[in-house]
Amino acid sequence: MRRGAASIAVALLLAGCAAGPGVSATGASPIFDRGRVPGDSLPAGEWSSVAEDTSRYVGEDAAGNAYWAVRSADDAVCIVYVPVEESNRSLLCGGPGLTGTTPDDRIMQFASSPTALTRSETELVGGTLLERAEK
Repeated sequence: MRRGAASIAVALLLAGCAAGPGVSATGASPIFDRGRVPGDSLPAGEWSSVAEDTSRYVGEDAAGNAYWAVRSADDAVCIVYVPVEESNRSLLCGGPGLTGTTPDDRIMQFASSPTALTRSETELVGGTLLERAEK
């Protein structure tokens, strides 16, 4: 009987240490838990404030705008936004719960730690970002 109780206690302890669904073990978006692939590279441009070797391509929204997740030089989590016409590119950096608005009024947030957006009112881009156009 004591052995059964000990097994349950160990299982509960281990469960408390694991990241929950949609949350990375690093506290950022789970997209950083996978290795990089060639398609993860940022588009050509000036990205001096980020560690380009950490970028992960997230995907495109229904309007064709592209998104990447990347870490900044000081290890903050960032979202890179490149609209279809490629003007008004945006780089938003922060931590868990990062929320930002692009110059064309799109609100973005990591789906793994939403604080301002919900899945019911947004588009889920690449299983990683919540996005809502305000126009």
